[in-house]
Amino acid sequence: MDIIVPAVVGDIVNRAVSFAIKKCLQLPNVDKNLERLNQLLLRAHTITEEAEGRLINNREMLQQLGILIEGMQRGHYMLDNFKCRALQQGRGDEHEVSHFSGLSMFSAAKCLRSSNNYRKSVLFGSNNIEDLQGMIATLEKAIADLKEFVIFLGNYPPICR
Repeated sequence: MDIIVPAVVGDIVNRAVSFAIKKCLQLPNVDKNLERLNQLLLRAHTITEEAEGRLINNREMLQQLGILIEGMQRGHYMLDNFKCRALQQGRGDEHEVSHFSGLSMFSAAKCLRSSNNYRKSVLFGSNNIEDLQGMIATLEKAIADLKEFVIFLGNYPPICR
């Protein structure tokens, strides 16, 4: 009995350390994912802006445009949510952000200072990284599905303003 307990404890510790090392090596890069999301949102914004400048009569095309706009809004919300949490975690008492005056002049420094702490808290805190990667996959699919939409968009006349 004296031999079994240390062996079991040793095996449990070995598995826990292996699991922690495996998780640390497979950490997704938050900054890279946020940059990819930003690029996809810019592409989606370009498509929607071009479509809004055209006189589109086709209901299905308008429905596709509505789906893209909804996905774009969700993506912007998620991107803003990540940025705001990064600012809140890096914010000290001497550099408070005013609710009325917008971001303080130290916000860029706060982003740089808090990025490492924020990355750790997000990665170990909850499923936010999975949500971010899911949003990226959703926007990539939506934009890929709109290749024909963009081609057909050229057939519609621009709106005279």
